[in-house]
Formats: sequence, C-alpha cells, structure tokens
Amino acid sequence: MDDPLEDTLPVMGSGDFLADMGYARPDEARAKFTLANRIALLVQESEMIRKKACAAANLTAAELDQIERGNVVDWPVERLSAAVAAVEVVADATAFMDEHDAAFRELAKR
Repeated sequence: MDDPLEDTLPVMGSGDFLADMGYARPDEARAKFTLANRIALLVQESEMIRKKACAAANLTAAELDQIERGNVVDWPVERLSAAVAAVEVVADATAFMDEHDAAFRELAKR
C-alpha cells in the first residue's frame, strides 16, 4: 500500500509545542497547564475531596470543571497556585483522616 505522505518533507517545529500552537506566552501557559493538571489529579480521588476543594480554594464546581479540562489560559497563575495549595491541604487532610479512621475502627473491633 502506498503512503501518500511518503514524499512529503518533514515539518520542523521550533521545539516549543505551545509556541508553535500560537500561545503568546508559552512558558506561562505551560505553568498554568501544569497547575491545572495537579488540581485535576488531586480531586479525582473522590467526590468528597472535590466538594471540600471547591470550598477551600474558593472555586465553584463549574470553575473546577474548567480547570480539570485545562481551560485555564485566562486564569492568573497566582490563583491557580493558590488553588493547588488549598486542594493539596484538603487531599492530605482527607487521606490522613481516612487512614486514621480505619485504624480507629480496627481498634474498636477489639
């Protein structure tokens, strides 16, 4: 089978995908996407973390959904950084409580 692109010259990018995609400030966009990804990974753990994270980070559920989809180009880096910090506290506290709650339940069985 013939490949229609076989005789096509390779396309060379600048080495910065976001710049090649037209982002005016690719380093800032990269930072925003990294922060949004961190938030998305933390809140995927449970619905309880999502709800607490919204309250702690002063986000609406719609804003959190927007962040999770990576639609953060218009968000200030500072707000995303503050949201990451708040969500990390919620996730850590939830994990701590879950871990110790299970231990207390085990002790209660004895």
